[in-house]
Amino acid sequence: LSAELLSGLGKLDPAEDHAEYDKKYVHTDVLVVGGGPAGLAAAREAVRSGARVILIDDVASAIVAGAVSPTVQGEPMDIGSGEFQTIGTAAKLIAQHYNAPAPHVTGQYRQGDVRHAWADITAAKDVLGWTPQYNLAQGIDRLATWIDAQPDVQPA
Repeated sequence: LSAELLSGLGKLDPAEDHAEYDKKYVHTDVLVVGGGPAGLAAAREAVRSGARVILIDDVASAIVAGAVSPTVQGEPMDIGSGEFQTIGTAAKLIAQHYNAPAPHVTGQYRQGDVRHAWADITAAKDVLGWTPQYNLAQGIDRLATWIDAQPDVQPA
């Protein structure tokens, strides 16, 4: 690779970069916005054909609602299921999807653990008229199904 328009900066290193960064630029062949049956089917077929696919689901409708709303003035809004859920519940749902043993939860606190957090979507409902289309169980099932369809994802 050469940097032709970057005068004086030389050649780009062709070796794979294994460093970890807080941001990532992702290049895709197909961007599927909306994960209904047609969106999921399109994503699955594109992946099977070898395309790099990014699937944007439930949150996409909230982003669009915020972008086109004349009443939003840049205030932050939580976007999520609006249901109180636990990591334990999410772990159980993932284990069930993969027919894996139930997770072992010790209940012991570790420094930095978040004990209670959830998305209060009241503002999104009131200001944007937005409500989630999927609950936690549906979201995990849809995500796991999509991950399973990726050709380069190997089972752990």
